[in-house]
Amino acid sequence: MSEPHTKKRQSEDGDAAVSVNVGAMEKEMMDDTSVPALSAEEDAQILRKIDLYLIPIFLFSYLFQTLDKQALGFSAIMGLEEDLNLSGSQYSWASSIYYFGYLAFSYPASYLIVKLPLGKLIASACTMWGAVLIASAGSFNASGLLAARFFLGVAEVSIAPGLATMVSMWYKKSEQPLRHGVWFMGNVMAGFFSSLLSYAISFIKADISPWQILFILFGSVTMLWGLCLLWLIPDHPTTARFLSPEQREKAVIRVATNMTSVKNDAFKMYQLLEGLADIKMWLLVLIMLSSNLANGLQSFQSIILKGFGISGPDSLAFCLCVSFVGNFPMVFAMSTANFAGFTKKATVNAAIFVAYCAANIASPQLFKASEAPTYESGFTACIICLSAAAFLSGVLRFYLIWENKKRDQLHGVPENNPEEVDLAQNLADKTDAELPEFRYSI
Repeated sequence: MSEPHTKKRQSEDGDAAVSVNVGAMEKEMMDDTSVPALSAEEDAQILRKIDLYLIPIFLFSYLFQTLDKQALGFSAIMGLEEDLNLSGSQYSWASSIYYFGYLAFSYPASYLIVKLPLGKLIASACTMWGAVLIASAGSFNASGLLAARFFLGVAEVSIAPGLATMVSMWYKKSEQPLRHGVWFMGNVMAGFFSSLLSYAISFIKADISPWQILFILFGSVTMLWGLCLLWLIPDHPTTARFLSPEQREKAVIRVATNMTSVKNDAFKMYQLLEGLADIKMWLLVLIMLSSNLANGLQSFQSIILKGFGISGPDSLAFCLCVSFVGNFPMVFAMSTANFAGFTKKATVNAAIFVAYCAANIASPQLFKASEAPTYESGFTACIICLSAAAFLSGVLRFYLIWENKKRDQLHGVPENNPEEVDLAQNLADKTDAELPEFRYSI
């Protein structure tokens, strides 16, 4: 891996010199103030190679995270509640406490994403949460399960913001929404496979309960995948083994026009404060909060189906159908494409995941055991919150259109296909507020 170098360059408009922490390859590229853009053929060739290698890795990494997170929902009708003597409220808290762990470690995770090699961080996190899930099989009471679920949340918090950051490092802004959607399909695939495997496991006769087999199986496969990721997933385009040295350089050049920075391990306080004052961040936070308050259905779907008179194993089979429907992670795509500056992006991602945690902590509590099997309060809350999410998404869209028009009036319309890419500026880790050429993705 290249050792980082720090290079200072005076900007053309006379501003103070900016400190750019980049790898050796980026330092060499910045010795020339501009580098010709790639041809369309070169760009397509690099993009195809990146897609074929990275997207399956991202997808399966998120699949295993969702698989392990959803294990509790399926274990509920596989003897977990009876074996651990769980009350209805204790089961709800077992679902909620996962997100307390997520919330408690969200800020440290955003800091680690900035400071540590990103690929190794994701691989280590994957290995850790697999181990925690295996340990969950040893729970013998509610307290043990709650502790295991808390640490599962701690271990898994890095994966989604880490993958979102990876996409912003490797892809142009126009390419990011589709790639976010593809790796997030791991969420849908996990629901399908976990339902299928849970259905099969429910018929196994062994010395341990089916829910323990489920935890051990899912955790073991996840640990194996995490160990493979240590070798498979690159930390940065300049260290990607699946690319030649020339292709690594091109991979950096092609994303320079994002003006969102590739990777910078200097934590900048002014970027953190700018992120907290940005209205776009708060709109995304509210969208994440309102849309995820409906997530209690994930933990209760098998219990709800069982309450309608469907047998335990058959309710797992019905969950297969539910798993074919899913949303694209537009909040992730909007956050990575519409915020520049590595620390600012990390801050925005952390705030979004705080909202994600808060919503998922509250959502299981909306489904009260006293209202089973209809759960009127839970379903009413889901309808209201999803309607609010749709309204806020429209507000964000019109705000971004207005902001782009204002920038066009003040600074002129930027070139759509520039002949040259000013790497000294685009790799300087500036925020979108500092870059008048920056335009927001709608």
